[in-house]
Amino acid sequence: MFSKLCGYAGCTLSIVLIVLWSCNTGGFSVVNLDSFVGVIVALLSILITIVLGWQIYNAIEMKQKIQELEALKDEFAEQKKSIEELSNKTRHGVLLTWGDDSANARHFTTAFRFYVSSLKCSMLLKEPLNIDVIHDNLTIVSNNLKKGNVMNKDLYDIVINEDTEIRSLPNYIYIKSWYEPAFEKFISNIIKK
Repeated sequence: MFSKLCGYAGCTLSIVLIVLWSCNTGGFSVVNLDSFVGVIVALLSILITIVLGWQIYNAIEMKQKIQELEALKDEFAEQKKSIEELSNKTRHGVLLTWGDDSANARHFTTAFRFYVSSLKCSMLLKEPLNIDVIHDNLTIVSNNLKKGNVMNKDLYDIVINEDTEIRSLPNYIYIKSWYEPAFEKFISNIIKK
């Protein structure tokens, strides 16, 4: 908007000067080299002042835009955390349900895998959910595992990776006493294929 106004003002001023020059208003009797250089220097200093003012205005506007972008960045980060929290809560619930279904069908190795994954998702939450339920279910399932149970190598690797992540979490110390014995029973009874 400001640049358009400056452009229109410049065109208007040029037209006015052309009309004044062609009508020979005021005459040219006083134009010599000193007055010509003085006028040029004055015009250049006015132009430089305008350009510097415009740059300062742009810098201030740019600073405001950067502040707005920073606020948006913080808002996006907050939304990302909320989405991750909701995602972990949903995965926890789904995996816990799948674990219950597998345990009811007496597929204890599959149930153990789902319970471990559900435990990891729960522990990633700000306020972990159903830890006591998972504790009871993991204990029951690990006690029902028989020596020589076979598990697919890929699924076994998933359980091992989930275990590694669980053990790296800061709140692991609260479940360590019951989790490690259950996991040791799983490791000692499973044969990966």
